[in-house]
Amino acid sequence: MLRQTRRCDEIVVAPGPRSSPSDLELLRRIGVRVLEPVDGIGRARVRAILSTGADIIISYDSDSIYDEHYVEEAVKTLESGFKAVKAGHIEPLKWSIGAALELPLATILPYEFGLAFWRKDFMKTRAVSLAQEIDNRLWDIGPVIAVEMQPILVNPRMRVKTRLPTYAVKSFAKSWAAQIAGSVTPIAVATGLVTVAELLKKH
Repeated sequence: MLRQTRRCDEIVVAPGPRSSPSDLELLRRIGVRVLEPVDGIGRARVRAILSTGADIIISYDSDSIYDEHYVEEAVKTLESGFKAVKAGHIEPLKWSIGAALELPLATILPYEFGLAFWRKDFMKTRAVSLAQEIDNRLWDIGPVIAVEMQPILVNPRMRVKTRLPTYAVKSFAKSWAAQIAGSVTPIAVATGLVTVAELLKKH
């Protein structure tokens, strides 16, 4: 995010409780605003959004690498009239069977590392309240945006490399495999699917 053709006005990092203090100190030295660590992926992301007054939010993850034109393309799309936009070109950092299997879903799933949106429209969603209500540290904002901020344009010029398969898909695969094997041990399914179900039940 520091080498973009369109620079961000502010970069905010919302670390988890296991983040390295030395890494966080390095970020502070290069001008990144670092919040206090908080448990819960989505809770931390919402906290970062609430802490800034920026009009446009570029949601990113530390284990992803973004094309230098990523922010420029995101802003251009949002300013054309969309509430949210999703990266349309996603590549794995390292190829594997799991990465190859998940890749066809990459333009469908609302990955948080590949979303950009207007803050004012995000604040109208239930994400802020859900961040406090849902007792699941893996919960994140992607499914909320997918449900409540339509239409979302998929921009193939927003290119990102990330770790695939994602944890959510691996969890879903484990759950599916356990059910096929007749296991009675409960295994959490993909966070996004759980969140959508919870959202629908509360409407």
